[in-house]
Amino acid sequence: MNVVLIVIDTLRADHLSCYGYFRNTSPTIDRLAREGVLFENFYASGIATGPGFTSIVTGRYPTTHKYYITPYDVPNAYQLDDNIPVLAEIMWDNGFVTAAVDNLINFRSHMKHFVRGYEYYMNPTKTSRWVHHHLTADQANNKALPWIRSHSYEKFFLFIHYWDPHTPYNQPEAYRSVFRQKNGSLEGLEIRRAPAGYDYVPGWGKVGEIVYESGGRSIDLYDGEILYVDNA
Repeated sequence: MNVVLIVIDTLRADHLSCYGYFRNTSPTIDRLAREGVLFENFYASGIATGPGFTSIVTGRYPTTHKYYITPYDVPNAYQLDDNIPVLAEIMWDNGFVTAAVDNLINFRSHMKHFVRGYEYYMNPTKTSRWVHHHLTADQANNKALPWIRSHSYEKFFLFIHYWDPHTPYNQPEAYRSVFRQKNGSLEGLEIRRAPAGYDYVPGWGKVGEIVYESGGRSIDLYDGEILYVDNA
């Protein structure tokens, strides 16, 4: 048995079609939801990426694993206790070849626990910055897919981190214009309830959400990013 853990950064459930979003942003994820298991009651343990990912790989809340980012003048905590095991270490101890495709770690990063337990750690960006904001889904796949093919005869655990749809929205041009906000009146339009817990008008968007011109364009680009990584 092989295990592939895919994490898509900054992906909102309420912008996925399988959770009732009015745009067709996620046909591949929708198919996985239909053929697999779709969870409808779940919560993020914390933000931003560092604390959230740390909870995923430890199964603990930020207040327990001690990696968290706080508001205002409260000191942050960046160092995970080395005595807390992480998922890759557990998989390695159980006989899996372990690998990760990710953009978070290099020699300047304070998230060194993300490399613990990995025999192969691949950062496609090859940057000296602590985190690189321009990892594309294609770059991630160009590392992940050849690795899968070359290790298909082994029992492996592979973690793939897709940075899209994180800012900046730098998807290929075809995905920058695939969605456009519509102008007009909402009078007389049907209102539906989405599984994610909000009301929406099919073809328009969420009820009660104010979208300014600039904000609407950002949503268009964000949705295009989701479709890009879904198609990748």
